Amino acid sequence: MWKFPVIFCFLLLISVSIIFDINRVQGSSMEPELNNGSLIIIRRNLFNIKKTAKDDMVIFINPLTGRPNVKRCSTAKDGMLFLTGDNLPESTDSRHFGSIPASEVRGWVWKKI
Repeated sequence: MWKFPVIFCFLLLISVSIIFDINRVQGSSMEPELNNGSLIIIRRNLFNIKKTAKDDMVIFINPLTGRPNVKRCSTAKDGMLFLTGDNLPESTDSRHFGSIPASEVRGWVWKKI
């Protein structure tokens, strides 16, 4: 009798950890929306199901640094995304490295903790 709830909770935990991730924001390029050190919940891009829309905050690999970054989608057209930080003077974004393919999105900011 007790096995079902334990197995259910275990499977639920595994499912949630596959779909979501928690990360800490590093840097000030997304201020004031996301402050340096803020925790965010990321909805991972599984199977490229969700389409990125204007104003979505996305996680992608920065082509200049090879590190994950969060930026806001300013334009989504023909499968390409132009991404910018909310704090433009502090942001290295598509103004520097150009648009990225939508398929490069690793996830979307789902919630700020």
